[in-house]
Order: sequence, then structure tokens, then C-alpha cells
Amino acid sequence: MKIILIIMMMAGLAILPARTKSQERVSVPAVPLPVTTEISTGIGGVESKLEKWPVLTLTQALQIVLSKNRELAAARNDIQALKGARLQAGLLPDPELSVEMENVGGTGPYTGTALAETTIAFEQLIELGGKRKKRFRIADAELKLARYRYQSVERKVIADATAGFFDVLAAQKRFAIAEELFRISTSFHNTVKERVNAGKVSPVEETRASVVLSTAQIRLEKARRKLSVSRNRLAAIMGGNRLQFGSVAGELGRTLSVPDRNWLLQGLNGSPGMVKWETLLEQSRSKFLLAKAGQVPDLALSAGFRKFRETDDTAYVVGVTLRLPVWNRNRGRIMEARSRVVQAEDRMVFSTVNLRFKFQLLYEQLLTAVKEVTAVQTSMLPAARSAFEAVRMGYREGKFSFIEVLDAQRTYFNVEMEYVDALARYHRLKAGVEAMTGRKLGEWGSHNTKNAGSGETGGGK
Repeated sequence: MKIILIIMMMAGLAILPARTKSQERVSVPAVPLPVTTEISTGIGGVESKLEKWPVLTLTQALQIVLSKNRELAAARNDIQALKGARLQAGLLPDPELSVEMENVGGTGPYTGTALAETTIAFEQLIELGGKRKKRFRIADAELKLARYRYQSVERKVIADATAGFFDVLAAQKRFAIAEELFRISTSFHNTVKERVNAGKVSPVEETRASVVLSTAQIRLEKARRKLSVSRNRLAAIMGGNRLQFGSVAGELGRTLSVPDRNWLLQGLNGSPGMVKWETLLEQSRSKFLLAKAGQVPDLALSAGFRKFRETDDTAYVVGVTLRLPVWNRNRGRIMEARSRVVQAEDRMVFSTVNLRFKFQLLYEQLLTAVKEVTAVQTSMLPAARSAFEAVRMGYREGKFSFIEVLDAQRTYFNVEMEYVDALARYHRLKAGVEAMTGRKLGEWGSHNTKNAGSGETGGGK
């Protein structure tokens, strides 16, 4: 009961200076790792001495992922391939050369080549109905779609790398908190031991303190393993098969803000995931026009000369070949292409609505995360810290029981972990919003920024 009263009093006092504390920067200590060390990467079970960067920054991580990520490289190669496809789609059909000999290898006077007639002709296919132009438009739209796919992959990779980086940063902070908990538990165990030796408390409390110390040690080891997993995950996102950094450096906690909703929606409207549907619809319409153009038969013109061996005379030969659309008038392809146009329109409407819904959901989650971080940062964390310090000092003087100290310690470190979890969640959501809209939240003007604790939602709904 005393612990609850102390925390409530501290929370009430902490709310008063909330405006100044909301600007507090939280420095995250990096895990002390050597520049070159034997580590288990967890990727293929390989042991290595690889720390190329003892401390990795977010800028370095993004540079690496943009240059080494295989998914991005595949998207770039797709663009190059489709450039070739577009070039090929715009080319004219080649002329054909034909050589024909008649009246040879027969019987009687036609046994040899004395009466042979040799014809040499060139034939050129003339595509009618604008087929080549329509094929070029289809290939050009496919190239545009490949560029949009590249932009989408690039945004996704950057978001994954950013989220992975802050996951490592949060894991480092959790490890530091677990270390502090272990240090305090060790100190508290020694204090209890001294009080037991002095006959002030029961030896049972020393046993309890030993259990608390063992629990803190287990918690420290779990934090160490989770940190290793998060580092390996970031290394995989960066395109490597092994660790190339010791720790990461950055700010996990900073002044949090959410830009105006409409400003972000402008970025969403111009995002690859949104504008690609216009190109897809344009492409499906071009395919429909190409199918209709298939009803127009192509014209093949031929011209050449013929030599008569018997009289040594020559004559010109001209010809026209035209397909007669009697059985095949391309009705099946036209029906298919028409349905594809309607399908593209439906998918565009559905995907646009769905993308906007996902943005709204992500935006609301981001707002909630900011408010959660601010609440923990400005009231819960200071109150829990002050209560824990007060109870721990009071225990030395016999004012509080062992259970009260344990409860205060558990409350304080749980709040600290919750604070780190909330910050990591905020950065993941922030990376998702930036990937979806293409807008950096830090680019929003400071005069339009919605403060986290103000309760504003940042724009029209």
C-alpha cells in the first residue's frame, strides 16, 4: 500500500513539468563489444571475426542495404530487361529474301537447268491498325511498372533496415537495463546479507534476495540473446551472411511528433503503390486496342525479278499477300482484353481504398504510440524511479519490508522495459508510414508539428 501511495504522489508531481521533460533526449548506451571478436553469427552457424564497423549508424546501415540488397538488385535488372523489351517492341519487322527456281530436275527437256526460271524477291510485312505503336505502349507501360516496383522495393528495404536498426538499438537498451537490474540486485543482496548478519532481519530474506539475484541474471542472459538475434536480423536485411558491426549508435528516444495527416496523404497519393494502378489501367487499355487491331489483316508486299534461262530474258515480279479474316477475327482476345480492362478498373478502386485504409490504421497506431511514449516518459517512469529509490533507501533504515522493495524494483524495471518497447514500436510504425507515403516525418515544418502530448491527431480525417 505504501508503494502505491508513493508512486501516485510521484506521478502527480511529475505531471507538472511535463512540457520540459517531453523534450528530454534519451541516450542509449551501446553494448561494449571489441573491435574484433569471436562471435557466433547465428547465420549458418558460422563463427567469425568480422566487426568491420565497431559502431554502426543508421546512415551507414541504409547505404549498405541500398548497395547490397539482392531484392533491389533484381528489381534493377528487371528494369534493364524491360528496356530491351520496349526497344524490341518498337522495331519494324525485317524484310524477307526468297530465291525460287522452277522447271529443274524434271524429265525430258526439264532434266537440267536449261529451261529453269529463277525468281529472286524481297517481301516486307506492313502491319496495319497501328499494331507496332500499341505494342510499344504496352512495353513502355511495363517498364513504368518495373520502375514503380523498384521504388516500392526500395521503400520496403529502407523501412525494414530502419526498423531493424532501431530494434537493435532497443535491444541494446534492454540489455543495459538488465545489466543495471543485475547490478542493483547484487547490491541489494549484499545489503540483505549484512542485515541478516546483524540480526535485523530473518535469514529467509537472504534466500529471497538470492532468488531475485538469480532471476536478474537469467533476465540479463535473455536480453543478451535477444540482442544477438536482433543484430543477426539486421545483418541479414543489410544483405550480408555474417555480422559486420559490433553495436549500433543512435537516439532511440527523442522529441516525438506526428505530421499533419493531409500532408502525409499527399505523399500517399503520389506513392508507387497508388500511381501504378493508373499505369496498369493504361496498359490494359492498350492491350484491348491491340486486340482490336488484330482484326485488321496485315499486308505483305513482295517485289523481285525473274530470269528465264531458255531465252535469257528477265521480268519483274510483284505480289501482295493479305490474310482473309474468315474463321479467326480475334474475337476471343478482344473479349479477354475487354474483361481485363474492367478488372483493372475494379482492382484500382479496391487497392486505392485498401491502401488508404492501411494508411489510416498505421497513422492512428502511430498517434497511439506517441501518446504512450509520452505518458511513460513524463509521468510513469519518473514516478516509478523515484519510488524505487525511496523504498530502497528506506529499507536500509528499516522503514520498508523486503516485499515492498521487491515490488518497487519490479515496477520500476517493468516500466523501463515498457518505455523501450514503446519507443521501438514507435520507430517501426514511423518507418512504415514513411515507406507508405515517401515523406520523412522529420521534414514536416516545426511550425506545423503536432506535439505528442497535445492529443491532436494531426489533420483532417
